Amino acid sequence: MSDHDAWQEVTIPIREIVLRLGWWLVMAAVVLCVPMVWLWGVPYWPAWPWPAVWLGEIARGGALLLLAYVVSVPIHEGLHALGMLMTRTPRSEITFGARILHGVVYVHCSAEMKLTSYRLVLILPVLLTGLLPAVWGLAGGNWWIVAYAYLMIVSAAGDLEMYWRLRRFPGDALTRDHPDLLGCEVLLPESGS
Repeated sequence: MSDHDAWQEVTIPIREIVLRLGWWLVMAAVVLCVPMVWLWGVPYWPAWPWPAVWLGEIARGGALLLLAYVVSVPIHEGLHALGMLMTRTPRSEITFGARILHGVVYVHCSAEMKLTSYRLVLILPVLLTGLLPAVWGLAGGNWWIVAYAYLMIVSAAGDLEMYWRLRRFPGDALTRDHPDLLGCEVLLPESGS
């Protein structure tokens, strides 16, 4: 058996992520909105017609939310790279790219690392751009920050899905990004099966 044969592929086809996205959309909405409504209530009760002040605030907030999201996408990928650097991955092994047809940007690492480190690389952006703002928004009653957190958590659906799929492997397994597909390859330790 060659070295390549020992590596197990753990990949997610883009089509499958799109299909699973509905689940992530609903789950994140429930996890964020239920406590927000319970703690702070609904900010704009749908009594129509809304006052012009509300419409202006919604338009301004929506534009700022969109801007924050656009700025945060490369930050998300940068946090993956930071996680790689934190796990002592050489900078020369880290590359950035985009798949325009799929509408995704990505960071790729050609170096091998322990699965515990790979899990950190996967989850770091979700923690810093999703969960941290969610806690902040929930604590302060700010629906715009919670909406931003929601967008960032849902945008990380591929990372969360990959994190979930790797749960069955031991932390000391070697991992490397898949060279062509969305996902990775895992090499179990000698004693593993």
